Amino acid sequence: PTEGTLQQDEDVEVFILINGLGLIGGMYEGELTILSNDPDNAEIIVSIAIDVIGAPDIFVEWDEDFGFPDVINFNMAYPEVFVDGVYQIPVEISNIGSDPLVIEDVVSNSENFTTPFEEAFEIPVGETIETVVVFTSAEPNEYAGTITIFCDDPDEGELAYTVVATSSSPPAIFVEPNAIETTLITGETEDHIINVGNEGEALLRGTIDIEVFDDER
Repeated sequence: PTEGTLQQDEDVEVFILINGLGLIGGMYEGELTILSNDPDNAEIIVSIAIDVIGAPDIFVEWDEDFGFPDVINFNMAYPEVFVDGVYQIPVEISNIGSDPLVIEDVVSNSENFTTPFEEAFEIPVGETIETVVVFTSAEPNEYAGTITIFCDDPDEGELAYTVVATSSSPPAIFVEPNAIETTLITGETEDHIINVGNEGEALLRGTIDIEVFDDER
């Protein structure tokens, strides 16, 4: 209760809720003031001290269109994934806890999936850093791996994420001929044929743009 009355020889229990939610680790002090019509003790102060043991809390996120939260899928991020290409998916690591978060290591169990992690680093409270997961392949195939983040989060110190990608051989364009030379009298026209082909395995997509250079005289 926040107010009330007591008869002679009557007492009541006052419950105090102490909530450490969102507090950074450290000492906190406060006072509970009880006011009454007792002429000798009109004001009684109860001191309250809280020793909050803070903790970091990791949260990892990437684009939902790329598979979050179940998988990091490169084929959802890129319409075409070819061998020898370098593909990246941004990943955000946030500290939603009350103490700084230390990222101790980031490990991949596949050489096809890598991260730029080099050494341990700290994420302050409420801050977010962006890193990337990188996929490369030398042969067309289906690839799967696991990226594991090690940190000092007390209940999520090791987080593993599945990464997948399917790569294919790229298209290979050829154009014949690759140059046309002719002489025209003003007003004449000529038809020429340029053969465009695909010697690769994947579907070849493209556009044609014509640019005219005037002979300045």
